[in-house]
Amino acid sequence: QVRLTLLTVCLFALACHGFVRRSLPAPISAACTALFVFGTSVISTMAIALWSTNISMLCLFGMVWCAGLWWNGKRVPPAAIAACLVLAYVCRPTSAVCLVFVLGILTSRRAWGYALRFGLWSLVFLALFCWFSWSEYGLPLPPYYQLGKLSYHDLFWEGLYGLFFSPARGLFVFSPFLLVILIL
Repeated sequence: QVRLTLLTVCLFALACHGFVRRSLPAPISAACTALFVFGTSVISTMAIALWSTNISMLCLFGMVWCAGLWWNGKRVPPAAIAACLVLAYVCRPTSAVCLVFVLGILTSRRAWGYALRFGLWSLVFLALFCWFSWSEYGLPLPPYYQLGKLSYHDLFWEGLYGLFFSPARGLFVFSPFLLVILIL
């Protein structure tokens, strides 16, 4: 697992450097790559084990790479971007936010046909995931993906605090820059 984790971090670093290098000189792209690799939670997983975060980040980076090609006028099948995003969602349910974000970007660029095809491909891939989940768990989504984890009961505020500040999984612990953005 540690070797696989190291491999995912190296792939992430190479992909990040290649992406940034398209627009910036080598020293600046190397500095940006170091900032991305050492400034994200992916590096913290390297010494422990292979986490779904590693694979999810690679999938999201694949989506950014494909979207960047599309943005610059290259032909990228919408299924490629949809596959990257749905795979990221399968790894980490919080990646679902990126599906909405990409649809927003596509519609803001008035790429209605591309956005429609992207949305349809996303639905196809999500339907396959739901079919697998139904056959495996008897539920449309696995228990980990269910929204019932944080419901309005006595432990709601404790659960909300844990989501944001837990030492093991807290959003603001692993991404403190988000807290700074909220404050500003």
